[in-house]
Amino acid sequence: MKRCVNCMVVVMLLVLVASMLVGCIKVVRKSEPAATPAPAGQPVAPPSGAPEMPGQRPVINSFSASPETIYKGQSVTLSWDVSGATAVTIQPYIGAAQQVGSQVLPLANSTTFTLTATNSAGSTKRDVTVIVGAPLAGTPDLEVTEIFVRGDVVYYKVANRGGVESKGGTSKLYVGNLEKSTDYLEPVPAGQELTGGFFKYSFEAMGDVLEVGLHRTQVKVCVDVEDATKESNEFNNCLTAWVGATYEFDFVKYAHIATWRSGGGVLKWPMVGGDSKGAAFLSKYVLEDGRTYSNTLAMYPQRVAFGSIQGTFGAPYTKQWGLEGGTKEVELPPDCRFSAKVGFKEGATKTDGVTVSFGIVDPSGSIVVLKSMKVGYDRMVDVVEADLGALAGQKVFFVLRVEAGPNWEDDYLIWVDPRVYQE
Repeated sequence: MKRCVNCMVVVMLLVLVASMLVGCIKVVRKSEPAATPAPAGQPVAPPSGAPEMPGQRPVINSFSASPETIYKGQSVTLSWDVSGATAVTIQPYIGAAQQVGSQVLPLANSTTFTLTATNSAGSTKRDVTVIVGAPLAGTPDLEVTEIFVRGDVVYYKVANRGGVESKGGTSKLYVGNLEKSTDYLEPVPAGQELTGGFFKYSFEAMGDVLEVGLHRTQVKVCVDVEDATKESNEFNNCLTAWVGATYEFDFVKYAHIATWRSGGGVLKWPMVGGDSKGAAFLSKYVLEDGRTYSNTLAMYPQRVAFGSIQGTFGAPYTKQWGLEGGTKEVELPPDCRFSAKVGFKEGATKTDGVTVSFGIVDPSGSIVVLKSMKVGYDRMVDVVEADLGALAGQKVFFVLRVEAGPNWEDDYLIWVDPRVYQE
């Protein structure tokens, strides 16, 4: 009897377990294995084949041509806006450019322009195409091509880009957005150019080349203002330009009155190239590209590892009766740029390169570096440029600086035609 009871207990337990197992069964359709969640706080790798996150390449915010379709001989305006680039080039015709800018170009043929923005992560490119068509047959097209001053008269040149002669018409001169004078322009034959002048107005350029920034005046000339000639293009009848004396600061010309300093202390002009403290002097050496340049300034840093030499330049002035000279701050006019070429004296093969810099001393006395670049002995000269447009109206001194690397041997650096000028 006891044995049967035990058997019944075992049977009941087996039934109970079986019923529990039946209640836990789930139906699972066959599919791809489910993904395993990544542990919290760890990045999830992208699925296979997904693009990687982009590097910090330059960004071309905009690159455009206006207009994109023109007639032969007309001009187009290229405009661009780039960020994050160490170098920007636009080909053809323009070459090296600032990150933001624009330029007007006359075109004879359809052209595709390529903007290339580069930094250490790589390059970004963008193209824009301008279509150039033949002038409309039987239609004149007047374009103001140039404005210039001779004496106190403002002259202007007008080209007829069209296929037939234009009619005579009225031209107007605007100075500082105010109408100042009118002129009658004779009919311009097809494919030819005429020069007109505003003889009833006496133009006076203001300012002094080295003293103030208001020595140039913005003028505008518009032709066919009464629309006597029906043209294929009515949007090129006006031209705006700066006329009068233009500003230029020649660093070679004023090197002898600049303030010179190296790590070895103050340097006195004139100097000799063999001075271990560093030296600056005018030179006519053959450079690493095998050419001899005019208007050059040699700057040799102090002959120690990471030695330097620096020149601070200002406008010349006379203190008393022409007996004492000195320098003072330069007031920058609008639209100024710095430009120079740099290279090593031919045969300076031991150099490990130098860093050249251009900057200003601002009104607070601080040195602000506007352009700095490493140059090496590579059988080529390099171009150094900086835009000073944002500094218009400020009073500054200019600074040229050369810094050696770990090895100071053969650091014979030459500046070619260093200058600040108005565009």
